[in-house]
Amino acid sequence: MQENELTTRQKTRLETKARRKAKLCRVIQLQLMYSKNQSHYLNNLFLEAKWIYNDNLNRLKNKQPLEYKYKTVNVRLRPPTKTEPIIYEEREIKYLSSHMQQAIKEKIEISLKGLKTHKNKGVKVGSLKYKKEQRCIRLKEHNNTYTIDFNKNKLRLQCYKGAFKLRGLNQLKELMDQDLEIASADLIKEGDKFYLNVCTYTNKKQKEVHKEYVSIDFGCSTQLTLDSDVKIEYKAEPSERRKKCCKKVSRTKKGSKNRWKARKNLRKAYKKENNQKKDVQNKVLSLFLKKFNLFIIIQNENIKGWMNQHGKSIQQTGIGSLIKLLKNEPNTNVKVVDRFFPSTKLCPKCGTKNKIPLSQRIYICECGFVDDRDGKSARCIATEGLKNIPLELGKLESMNEVRIILLMEKLNQIPRVKAYKTNRCGLHRINACGVETSTLVDTCVEEASFDVETGSLSSDAMGS
Repeated sequence: MQENELTTRQKTRLETKARRKAKLCRVIQLQLMYSKNQSHYLNNLFLEAKWIYNDNLNRLKNKQPLEYKYKTVNVRLRPPTKTEPIIYEEREIKYLSSHMQQAIKEKIEISLKGLKTHKNKGVKVGSLKYKKEQRCIRLKEHNNTYTIDFNKNKLRLQCYKGAFKLRGLNQLKELMDQDLEIASADLIKEGDKFYLNVCTYTNKKQKEVHKEYVSIDFGCSTQLTLDSDVKIEYKAEPSERRKKCCKKVSRTKKGSKNRWKARKNLRKAYKKENNQKKDVQNKVLSLFLKKFNLFIIIQNENIKGWMNQHGKSIQQTGIGSLIKLLKNEPNTNVKVVDRFFPSTKLCPKCGTKNKIPLSQRIYICECGFVDDRDGKSARCIATEGLKNIPLELGKLESMNEVRIILLMEKLNQIPRVKAYKTNRCGLHRINACGVETSTLVDTCVEEASFDVETGSLSSDAMGS
């Protein structure tokens, strides 16, 4: 009887895998709204998860099998002085269900398998470490470990009588018409807030074929420069709150409760800045890919090398995570040009490679070609990227002026984003209304006679 049950279980698992393979997987984050009593329950839930995780590591050290059906657990207490022996106290498990305990055991097993594979490859590995704080609990099954009530906008957890209000459930309701299937979820603790990351599977939509393209050149001072000379600037500069938290952490004693509180506040400050960067990145990408339906061409930049040269100014822009998001997109949406393609040095007119210093923002070639440095790089990336594109895309065209102005207006509506356009040689800054606002060029180029139609300087200017 048991063998038949196992085979039917295996069959259903294989059927589920085959069904979900043809669907689109995405993770949606929902926020939990809770009262004081519910906050007490959630904190104790994560505390018990930490106890069970650490006790299982103890069992591994003593060469005992992992356990997931805990009723009581031995908790290590901190002795008053270092000379005194370690004390263990037996405590009852009241809040954590058996499914949640099983997920903790499976997580340890997966970590051990990962360490074993690395060790077999010759990588030097250590051992699993005890946790001071548990920040994630795996909820294995929908309608069993957890249940989402769409009518009342509430979440129910296993072995808990009450229910939590959910914020952001409209994200799941919008996917109902796409044959929504809810799988596992992660209950996450970030500071004083709790989130539910739900794994969902939906039918794949047939997207419209891209008709236009945009190429992006990444930079430090100007974060994004498009091939249409549109420049996008955004930066999450360190807040005063974060600076105060850093000072407070440095002044507290290691291992003290005040240090733990200070580090908790510092994590909150960092989280707020990271959320600001993510918000900008997601809105800009959504604008390019969904609203304007553009095919994006980028270059695989060496961000680690930039960090050595520019330091924290690169970290504040979040360019690395933006490039990572674009790389994860399918090849029908994004084309990545090789890192070693000389987009900055290459002259598109004569093909020579000119070394220009970082301070020089105007590209000047001996053949008479003059252009804005970043805009020229974006156009070189576009030329290289369009050589090998998927056949299903067909012929792609660059954006017209009307669409560019509309894109700039939409970009300027995003908080902390500033979008403007320069002319082909980068002489003047132009806003979304088409008004020149300021000059962006060195005095030597300002005095030179520049021909806008040919895009070149006069011989006198080249001589100087």
